[in-house]
Amino acid sequence: MIWTLLGWILMVGLVVAGAGLLMRMIPVNLKNIRFADTDMEHAFYEVVGFSQGVYEGDLGFPSGFFYVDPEKTNEPSQIRIVEAEPSGSVADGCSEYIGSFAAAGLDGGGLYGCFWFMAVAAIGSPFFIVSFLDRLYRFCLKSRIEVKLRQASSDSFADFAFYGASGYLVRKRYRLALSEPPKPLASVEESSA
Repeated sequence: MIWTLLGWILMVGLVVAGAGLLMRMIPVNLKNIRFADTDMEHAFYEVVGFSQGVYEGDLGFPSGFFYVDPEKTNEPSQIRIVEAEPSGSVADGCSEYIGSFAAAGLDGGGLYGCFWFMAVAAIGSPFFIVSFLDRLYRFCLKSRIEVKLRQASSDSFADFAFYGASGYLVRKRYRLALSEPPKPLASVEESSA
């Protein structure tokens, strides 16, 4: 019974990790966002300012907050926005100290040292596993957004590529905020008449 449950948990964990890796490789695009009467430099700062104020709260892992990566950004034509990763892990300190406690048991030698090592290893292994899985899922689920800007006459256009789970989810906020607003119903009826 317990092995079946552990097998299901392992299988679901592998599916989530695999789906996360696929989302990191396959982008969801948002193309031809128009910045009317705006040069590329001002459109660049508009996108940067917006990206630093938007977060994704539905998944929120690793953090849901995004920042502009200065090393991969070429002003004003290309912007790379990456998901912030909180420092440390859920159980980093625990796994680090438990390993040294287990090694201290081996220093004692004899039967006492073996029992100490086994007891600390049995207690500490869940902390180590949680820490390992946290780092694995951070790698698999970390998101990024790549933006390419181009100038066309007096307007600037932006093409967005969203990668990763949080990137897929935050795309809706970008689309709602940066797309052209719909025309009021009265002006649509007048133009069709």
